[in-house]
Amino acid sequence: MENKKGISKGVLFSSLIIILLVVGIVVGAFYIHNNQPVDVIEENLTGGDISLTYSDEENLFVIENAIPTSDIVGTKYDSAELFFDFTVKTELEDANSISYDVILVRDDISSTSKNENIKIYLEKETNGSYVKVIEPTIFNVNLKDEELGENAMKVYTHSKSKSGSDNYRLRMWISDTAVFNAGEIQNFGVKVAIKGSAK
Repeated sequence: MENKKGISKGVLFSSLIIILLVVGIVVGAFYIHNNQPVDVIEENLTGGDISLTYSDEENLFVIENAIPTSDIVGTKYDSAELFFDFTVKTELEDANSISYDVILVRDDISSTSKNENIKIYLEKETNGSYVKVIEPTIFNVNLKDEELGENAMKVYTHSKSKSGSDNYRLRMWISDTAVFNAGEIQNFGVKVAIKGSAK
């Protein structure tokens, strides 16, 4: 009788040890699994589209026989002939986001004014009114592209995380610091094309 009790205690003790070992292994494996570094996969989708629409029939902004003007006056031009409205529409399609550039291309044949005499000022419509996105800036060729030509200036870059339309107003005038030779009749004229480039 005593022998049977001893065997029962031994079996019980062995079983308890085995259970503790199993529990320890399970807990250890769970801990190791949950503390492994997690791979974060970022899917960078490309593909999207932009389109431009204009207040005029074409994407050309022309000023003729302009007189040198201060920035204070130029930024407040309110005549439809003295500013150019356009809209950039973006369609993200399969992309998470899309960036686009607003680019001006100077027409050398039709423009009689030098680049350093041309001032540009760009506004974007926000909550029903136009707000500046760049200060009055000298036209500075900073982009060379075979499709756009050599006289292109990247004016503004904007990123979008959802499809939609952005309305812009471009003003352009001849700087009041424009220099020309004394006694020379200077016809200040500028013709630029407004273009967009998605990336």
